[in-house]
Amino acid sequence: MQIKNSNGSLQLVFSHPIIMPTGELKTKRFYLSTRHDDTPFGRHQASALATKIQRDIDYGEFDASLVKYKPAASLSTVTPITPITPSLNPQLDLGELWEKYAEFKKPQVSPSTYAVDYRKYHNYIAKLANKTLDDAIAIRDYLLANLSANAAKRTLTNINACCDWALTALPAIMQYSFLLAPLLSLLSAFRMYLIAAGSAVRVS
Repeated sequence: MQIKNSNGSLQLVFSHPIIMPTGELKTKRFYLSTRHDDTPFGRHQASALATKIQRDIDYGEFDASLVKYKPAASLSTVTPITPITPSLNPQLDLGELWEKYAEFKKPQVSPSTYAVDYRKYHNYIAKLANKTLDDAIAIRDYLLANLSANAAKRTLTNINACCDWALTALPAIMQYSFLLAPLLSLLSAFRMYLIAAGSAVRVS
């Protein structure tokens, strides 16, 4: 994965094998514009995108159309998401949050990925005894106790991606703005714990 300057803008250049319409496996060269200028901030953003793509490649979730990696894949370009209406107690239900995230991701992933993977993670989350974001330790412990190390790590990674999306999406889909600050603070802390927990899981 290379980050290159193309006329002052940064692009990612990398190779990945794909299956051709004939069924033949060939290595394709990909060129993806990050739409960021060659600045320290732009380099940081490009590096983050490169990490995301590499993660998808490692987990077999790479989108060869590159649609999910383009800036156009944002809240403004997908089916409107129904608002979250929390109680006056600033809590978020992880199950509800996952459903909103899956709703957002549905146009960006293949039907099989949505039907199999996103439903699988939905089922894992549904079995949690406590789904509130202030109980990250219990969520981690349940996943590690009931799933293989590989499945637990993937689940933690995907829940983290859900939280990462929610940090940007909540202001647009919440009805009570005065609850936003404490929820974002809680969500950020929960996400940081998940990152640490996922990194600590060792897959054989």
